[in-house]
Parts: sequence; structure tokens; C-alpha cells
Amino acid sequence: MNMGIKPFTQYYYASIRVVFILLVGLAIGINLIDLITYTETNPYTTPINLVTIVLLIGIMGMHFLLKVPLSFCFGSGIYFIIANIIVSQIFAERSIEADVLNLFRETVFFLLMLIFGGIFIHKKHAVIVFIILAGRYVYATYTLHHDFLSEHLAVFLLTFAAISVVVYFFSDILHTSTIELQDKQSKIAEVNEELKANSEELKATLEDLSNKNERLQELNLAKDKFFTIITHDLKNPINTLQGFVELLLVKGNQLDPEKRETYLTHVQTSTQSIQNLLDSLLEWSRSQSNRIKMAPMVISVPGMIESVFDYLSLQASQKHIQLINLAQPQHNALADYDMTFTILRNLVSNAIKFSYSGKKVSVVTEETSEQIIIRVIDEGVGISEKELSRLFKLDSTTSTPGTQNETGTGLGLLLCDEFVRKNGGTLHVSSQPGTGSMFWFTLP
Repeated sequence: MNMGIKPFTQYYYASIRVVFILLVGLAIGINLIDLITYTETNPYTTPINLVTIVLLIGIMGMHFLLKVPLSFCFGSGIYFIIANIIVSQIFAERSIEADVLNLFRETVFFLLMLIFGGIFIHKKHAVIVFIILAGRYVYATYTLHHDFLSEHLAVFLLTFAAISVVVYFFSDILHTSTIELQDKQSKIAEVNEELKANSEELKATLEDLSNKNERLQELNLAKDKFFTIITHDLKNPINTLQGFVELLLVKGNQLDPEKRETYLTHVQTSTQSIQNLLDSLLEWSRSQSNRIKMAPMVISVPGMIESVFDYLSLQASQKHIQLINLAQPQHNALADYDMTFTILRNLVSNAIKFSYSGKKVSVVTEETSEQIIIRVIDEGVGISEKELSRLFKLDSTTSTPGTQNETGTGLGLLLCDEFVRKNGGTLHVSSQPGTGSMFWFTLP
């Protein structure tokens, strides 16, 4: 038997308790009626009924207040009631007809005790109550000398015996069925638990597959993006560079200084484009393969902005863009230096790329209780609402030419967004076409 299977009395504990309360309550009620009805006509009724009432109330209290087992209290109640019936009959002073009628009334109680005691407590109670009931009828038949009882005694005894046998064997069947039912319920519960565990495992597997599928889609997008960059964005500046280098090699001595300087400027621009593109590709590939390790440190934000301006000074001077550092000297951030440098470099480079000649690009800082806010503000072409919604999506990023047809990879903002999040911040943008853009991000 499994550990979770309970005996019949425990399994149907609530139902048995209700039967116990009803039977004991009914017996108390009938004793109260007899106490009121026969007190004057039978001097023995009062003490017998009082004692029975007290005993029945006592076993109720024992069960509900003292937590005495229900089977003991139920069995005790049955035999208190039987004892009351027998003693009342012995000391009763009634007519023969009244005694016979009272016997039949008592028989109802005997049979109730036999059935409920045999089924709900133990089958042996069916046999014990039957023996007492049979003895009671034999005693009544030979003391009352009533013709009806004498003629039908055998019928009564056989009927009571049949009821007792039915209860005896039905109790066995009922108790065995209960155990089998609980055993099946236990097995069903085990199967349900196993199914639940398998379901959770399957769910986890599906989620893992879904995550891997999403990751695979991202990798495919990245692959497609790389192919686009290699076949288009990288090819164009290399072709330009190759064309001007060949031109300078073939006709370099024949060119006037001004034209030679123009060609060399184009060579330098193409070289810078290739360098920026390769830097972005390298950083993006390292980011996607998780080879970039976080190394947070305290960074002087104004100092880093100056380093970024120095790095991009040539790009800015070619377009006569003024770079303005408006960061507060005391503003520091806790972040990875290389990642933060890459974020600022990309944002400032984009601001220069999309600004018209002679305009300004400013970097402003603001401090809150827990964050540093760094804003990159330009006076460029701005971004439409449709383009804003696609800025940070790998599948929809494209390299938009700058105000002087500067090229790019389309990966810069994706890198910025990823690096900002890795450092515990967020990246935002606001822009209006024709009035410029503002990108800002937060750092701890």
C-alpha cells in the first residue's frame, strides 16, 4: 500500500463525523422526549435517561474538545444507546402492547447501530449488535408471551441475521474498494506529476529552441549585413582609393599641386572610411561572439569627450564642423572605457556625418542622483519619424549617405545601443527633419 493511502475511517472522516453527530443528537433528543413523557408514570425513566444524555454529551465533548479518536467515541455512543434501550426495557412498567410497540421502536435504533457501526467503525460491530438484538427479541418473546412475537420470532431473527451478514461483507467490500480507489488516485497523481514534469521539461526545451531560433535568425541577419557591407560599403571606398592611387601613379607628375592635393584628399577620405568600417566590423564581430569583457572603471567624462574630439578632428575639419565640449569638469561615470569611447565616437562621428559644413556638434552632460546623462547634439539634416523607428533594428538598418556623401556600415548605432545596455544605461534619440538630432545615453 502506498504511504498516501488512508484507512476507510480517515478517508471518509468528514462523512462519518456527520453520521456520528446525527445519531448521537437523535438519541439525545429521544431521551429528552422520554424524560418529559414518562417521568411521572415511571420513576426509573428519569435517572436512566439523564445518565444516557450525560454520557452521550460526554462522548461528544471527548471527541470535539479532547480530540479523542472518532471511532472510539462512535463505538461508545452506540453501546451507550443500546444499554439505555435494554435497561429502560427491563425497568419499564408498561402494558404488553406498549412493550411490543416500544420494542419495534427500539429495533429501528438497533438496526441503525448495526448498519452504521458495522460499516463506519468495524464489521465486528454488526455481529455484536446482531447478537444483542437477537437476545433482546428472544427475551421479549418469552417474557411478554405475545402471540405475534412468538409466531414471527424466527422471521425477525433471520431478517436481522441477513442484515448483519450483508453489512459484514459489504463493509469488507467498501473498505477494500476505498483502498483500491485511493491506490488508483495515487497512481493517477503520480502520472499527473510525471506529465507535469515532462510538460515543464518540454516547455523549457521549446523555449530553448525558440531562443536558439531567434539567435539563429539574428546571426543570419548579421551574416547578410556583413555580406552587404563587404560587397557594397567596403567595395566602394576601396575602388575609389584604387582609382585615385592609380591616377596619381600614372599622372602624378603632370598634375598641378591643387589638383594633386584634391586627389590626395579623396584618398585620405577613402582610407578613413575603410578604417571606420573595419573598426565597426571588428567591434561588432567581437560583440556578437561575446569576446568583449566588461571592465568597469571611473571615467572622467569631459576627458573622454576631448579624446573622442581629437580622434575625429580630421573628419570635423574637412567639413569645417566645430566640436564643442560642454561637459562639467566634475562629471564622472562608472563604465567600461573602451565601450564608452566607442559609443561617443560613433555618436559624434554620425553627428559630423549628417551636419552641414560650418555647423556645430556639441556634447553636454547632466548629473542626476544615480546617473550621468551625455547628450550629443548636432545641427544636421535630422531624422524622419519612419527612420527613427528603424534605427536600432538589425534587419532594417541601412547606411545612409552623409551631407557630403560619406558612407558608413549602419552598425554604429546598433553597437552604441548594445554597449550602453551592457554598461547599465539606456540610449535615446529625438529629432526633427531639417533641425538636427539629439542622441543621449545614461551611465551609472
